[in-house]
Amino acid sequence: RDRQRIMVFTIRDVRTGFIVDSVSEVMRISGKVIGDAPHLSDAQKRLIRRVANLEDQKRMILLLDILQLLDTDEAASIGQVTH
Repeated sequence: RDRQRIMVFTIRDVRTGFIVDSVSEVMRISGKVIGDAPHLSDAQKRLIRRVANLEDQKRMILLLDILQLLDTDEAASIGQVTH
């Protein structure tokens, strides 16, 4: 589709791409504004561990744990790609 993009992450020193439906914004976030996520349900807590609190913009951005988007076999195979 026209808006589909590939988001690239480095997981266990392996560059990995995820095809996503769209990207609304790309931004740099200072480590100073990143903190632990507030109290969430167990399911949410597995996926969202950190948040970026952008007080000047009155925004909070949830930061996903990328490994939680992979199933067990996918996560295990990432380290084996370069071997």
